[in-house]
Amino acid sequence: MGTEARIVRLRARVEELSQTARVLRERAKKCLDRIPEYQRELEQYQQAIRASPPPPSSSGVASDYLGLHHQRIEIQGITPGKVSRLLHRVRTTRERIVSTQRTARRLEDGAAKDERRAAVLRIEIDRLTDQARTTRAAARNRA
Repeated sequence: MGTEARIVRLRARVEELSQTARVLRERAKKCLDRIPEYQRELEQYQQAIRASPPPPSSSGVASDYLGLHHQRIEIQGITPGKVSRLLHRVRTTRERIVSTQRTARRLEDGAAKDERRAAVLRIEIDRLTDQARTTRAAARNRA
């Protein structure tokens, strides 16, 4: 009965590992599903930056037109400080995308590792089942 009890425990462990792998894969998929949203956000920031005015010239000679242009832009709400904040958001959004990809990859690796462990245990279960079957057949032949 020791072999059969061990087989039952191993089957339970295989089921547990398979369930864990499924959960990890679902979590990895959720991570990857968030990336397009981050990419859209990144594109919006980049469009806002492209729409922003160039920085004022440092030559000290600024035309009235340039001054009026910057006043108009500031009225619209795009200031040089806002461009700086947008650049920061672009950088943090890119970092978020990379971090999310790493998380998804780590979760996928964990799922693969659990599946490998489950496969090894299935082989062990098959070996123990064959061994128990052979032992029972030998016992019947002796009797």
